[in-house]
Amino acid sequence: MIPPLTIARVVGEILSHGRVRRGYLGVGAYPVSLKGDLQQLSGTSTGLLVVSVQPDSPAAKAGILLGDTLVSLDGQKLEGMGDLLGFLNHGKIGQSVVIKLIRAAQLTQVTLTIGPRP
Repeated sequence: MIPPLTIARVVGEILSHGRVRRGYLGVGAYPVSLKGDLQQLSGTSTGLLVVSVQPDSPAAKAGILLGDTLVSLDGQKLEGMGDLLGFLNHGKIGQSVVIKLIRAAQLTQVTLTIGPRP
């Protein structure tokens, strides 16, 4: 059975935009385990290693680089691709979000505006 809130969201998207829109960062990522200092630094045992960044994408504009490890998106831990995709499927297009990431063994954050998936 499909939850009524899901039906309402999907019908609203179709009526407003002619299709169900999904959010987009413009990264390819792979789940990785964090060990030792990186686990303590990030507060999580897993993250998403960035293996590609699409040119002119929201991620590229925010300064996300190959080799960054994304650990949270707007406070939500990113333990697998399902976490990222689930976050992007909830009508957040145009919203600015804070992404925490590990770069060169340092925890940093960037602000990114979620775009529509092409």
